Amino acid sequence: MHLAFVFALGAILALPSAGQQIVNLGYTRLLGNSTTPTGIENGNVTFFGGVRYAKPPLGDLRWRAPQRLDERPIPLGGELFDARGWGNASIQKPARVDVGSEDCLNLAIWKPTNATKKSRLPVAVYIHGGGFYANAPKAFPLYDWVSQNNSIVGVSITYRLGVLGFLGSQYIAEDGDLNAGLLDQRAGIEWVNLLEELVSSFKLLPTVAVNQLHLELLSFRASAREVTETMRPLKLALSLTDPMVSFLTSQAKLVKQGKFAPVDVMVGVTSGDGKTFCGGKPEQFITEDDIRTRTVFQMAFNSEMVVKLKRKAFAFLWNAPNTVMYQSRLWEWAGHTSDIYFLFDGTNSLANAENSFTPFNEDQKGRGWLSQKAKSLEKAHREWK
Repeated sequence: MHLAFVFALGAILALPSAGQQIVNLGYTRLLGNSTTPTGIENGNVTFFGGVRYAKPPLGDLRWRAPQRLDERPIPLGGELFDARGWGNASIQKPARVDVGSEDCLNLAIWKPTNATKKSRLPVAVYIHGGGFYANAPKAFPLYDWVSQNNSIVGVSITYRLGVLGFLGSQYIAEDGDLNAGLLDQRAGIEWVNLLEELVSSFKLLPTVAVNQLHLELLSFRASAREVTETMRPLKLALSLTDPMVSFLTSQAKLVKQGKFAPVDVMVGVTSGDGKTFCGGKPEQFITEDDIRTRTVFQMAFNSEMVVKLKRKAFAFLWNAPNTVMYQSRLWEWAGHTSDIYFLFDGTNSLANAENSFTPFNEDQKGRGWLSQKAKSLEKAHREWK
């Protein structure tokens, strides 16, 4: 299957000034940034941030599935949107009044600057982690993915977190949509696919499969309509970002029913994942009761899913430590997210949707891990054609 390139599909109208690029999607025009992170103009990657993939989930759209934009063509492409900076992050936990917004359904896109309408490139879609309550694409920049292997496109999705994305109850189920944050993720992928209808024969390989979660909240004595009509117009209070929600996953049931996308899968852990989630430091584990009460959860690869997939399945174990985290938690060695530290060239996510950057040492540079993965992605794309 061929992949067409996301933003090169729109006609490149002009370079308004050095380090900028405009693309036309038919219903809107986007002004992107081609200046490198080190300040060099007209680099080999152009960035577009804050690109809407759905209507703002405000008012009556709170706790509802994302709604499609009006993408009907407009003469000359409509208004010009400044996409040179990051879009809004979702409201985080712990919340701050100056961080995040309910109006957060946007994408960050990195494309090769010289790609044209005829370019047919694979698209890497990244959905950031953070426990469904924290982080944003800014903490996981895909610039180096595209810069080091200038024949792929990187897309990262901002989705609703915390109470806005995962508030559950019978009331939301009856007068709304459960797991709006997961529906946002799907809508972001679908928006990329919808470009086929707008400008070209773009198709995206079904490389992302998301299982549905079922959430429940303590009950209220009121009808669903009474509850949601009361809560949707309210301004968010900081305390609302920490709801009492219990995640009741039905993944095993869905696997038995065969309700998952039949695609190749790669799943892995870091060698210190278990130590990260054990709930304490080594000296806090003295008795068997300590082990029972402090162990948060165990990770396992679902072998039944592999059998039912009837596709290629891979597992990996990451054993190189995140040097920043390692300094404060020596006993973990390669703790949780150590692989992400290498995947994003020394980036660590911080509170309030921020990130930090620590340059690699010579040993880390020598691993060449990211460039190898980029070449693997390119090879896989050729095999799909």
